Amino acid sequence: MWLVNKELFLGHDEPDYSTDIQFLSEYEENLWIHCKNFEALEFLNKIQKFNYFWHQKDRFTLTSKGFIWTYPGNLVSSNSRSFRGNSRNRSNFLRSF
Repeated sequence: MWLVNKELFLGHDEPDYSTDIQFLSEYEENLWIHCKNFEALEFLNKIQKFNYFWHQKDRFTLTSKGFIWTYPGNLVSSNSRSFRGNSRNRSNFLRSF
């Protein structure tokens, strides 16, 4: 998720799709929000509502709900989550260990 000029956007490499808090709140229980810029991270940190995280090339990072977001191929625990697959073949999935 991106925050640009006080507007929320979804998109992995750039802010592609406009969104809003109402939409995010509707799906809150199922979302793992990857903050893509500092502004988005700061925004979600202030409202303390969603499960969100920031990482770049980290092997591990903690989400706002205390989960360990694990880059594929690294150690995992019962509290780890790892994203596997690629967007080309739509084989993406979130794996719990």
